[in-house]
Parts: sequence; C-alpha cells; structure tokens
Amino acid sequence: MSWWKNNMLIRKPTNLVFEAFINPEITKHFWFTKGSGRLSSGARVTWEWGMYNVSTPVQVVEIIKNVKIVIDWNDPATRVEFNFKAIDADSTYLEISQYGLHSKGEALLAEIKWEQKWRWSMYCKSRIGATLLIYFE
Repeated sequence: MSWWKNNMLIRKPTNLVFEAFINPEITKHFWFTKGSGRLSSGARVTWEWGMYNVSTPVQVVEIIKNVKIVIDWNDPATRVEFNFKAIDADSTYLEISQYGLHSKGEALLAEIKWEQKWRWSMYCKSRIGATLLIYFE
C-alpha cells in the first residue's frame, strides 16, 4: 500500500495546535471550509471543502490529547495519523501520515494530486515550513 508523510514545525504551543485540529471552528480557517463537529474518540463527522464542492466522512479512531489524532476518512477509507510533539513551550512539530492509498498507476497519481491540494492549502494558509515524503509500493 502507498503512503505519504508531511512534517511541519508550527510556532505555537502544542495545546493550541492540537485544538486547531480537533475544533472545526478553528480548522475551517486553514484546511476545510466546514466540519460537522469536534473530533473526539469514536466520533463520526463530515468535512466539507466548499471551493471544490467535495465532502468526506471522517471516523475518529483514537485521540490522545495534545499527542495524537488517528482518523479513517474517504471512501474507500484511508488512515491518517497526526502526531504532535512539543519542541519547546512555543513550538510544535507536527507529523501527518496517510496510509493505505488504494489506487495504482495513473489513478494513484490523481489521488496524490488531490491529497496535495489539502496539504498545500494547510501550508499556504498557516505559512509554515513543511517537508513531504511519498512512498509508492
């Protein structure tokens, strides 16, 4: 299965960065345009990108406050892990990994192109540095 990984240094405390990802009222300012609810363990929510006329179901698998968020999203579902690590009181290292991209060949490239849209959106809106790794099987 294919996967990708994105690493970012965010110059904000870990608790604020974590809250920004579980609270759709904050997340809508840098990622999706609407979320149906806060992320909590076992929750099922919907994220919408109005500019693309796209939405996706999100099933929250695990949350460890200020440390980790694990979700399954899309159809067919892929797993996404958000790992938060405090560098110091005012900086957070965020690693986002997505596993289980189902497509192959040209379809996989199209799927990655779509995934890059939301990563690029987060990067541009938050003005943070990022590195991207993609693994192809």
